[in-house]
Amino acid sequence: MSKYFAIVRAQLNKVSRLFRRVTGGAPQSQVTSVECVPPHAPRTALQNATQEHTPTVVRPAEPTPQSREPASEPQLARTSIRAMPLPAPLTPPEANLTKYHFLPLEGIIFTKLEDWIRCKQDHRLAFPTISLMLASWHATPAGSLENKEIILRDAAGCDAGQWAQVKDQVMAGWILCSDGRFYHPYVAGKVLTAWNAKLDRAYQTECKRIAKWNERHEVIKERVPTYEEWIAAGSPSGRRSGRTKMS
Repeated sequence: MSKYFAIVRAQLNKVSRLFRRVTGGAPQSQVTSVECVPPHAPRTALQNATQEHTPTVVRPAEPTPQSREPASEPQLARTSIRAMPLPAPLTPPEANLTKYHFLPLEGIIFTKLEDWIRCKQDHRLAFPTISLMLASWHATPAGSLENKEIILRDAAGCDAGQWAQVKDQVMAGWILCSDGRFYHPYVAGKVLTAWNAKLDRAYQTECKRIAKWNERHEVIKERVPTYEEWIAAGSPSGRRSGRTKMS
């Protein structure tokens, strides 16, 4: 009988070592007795004796499809997509250069523009590019183009088929502003230079006129406005109304 128990003890120790090697020492609460011998195999006395002492790991039951919780999808940050406001016009609305017949095209600056680089890569773009700039120079406000397809096409000197082929590249350098018109930064810069020079000359002329008026009239004299006051008054020139006495 003692020999029989020694065999059972040795078998239990062997199974216990195998269990620790496989599971790494699972908690006792997760261990239970299972059948180690296939049901169809004949049982021996030793197998019947060791069946109750054979440990194994109890794996948690797989959840059924009904019990599985759907994986939570990552919540994307919701950002409100709003239309970006259009920029303000690049030239003042009163800018008028219809009497200025010369649009300065500075070679060093103009040849570095992306518009001109595109023209060098595709010669079809050269004529409509220059034509649009010239047309905007004499528009009102100066430096702008009306946002209408037929007007743009006519200003570019293209028919419908040609304009459809070159429109995207030709208009790439133009900016649509809040007044609904297109402006080109290069032309707008030249417009501001010419317009400010025109205002300066007009202001100097008005100051000289007021000075001559004051020399001729000793009782009622006009006050010479500052440049800012003159601009705020609408750039008057040669007006006789609104005179103020000199203090």
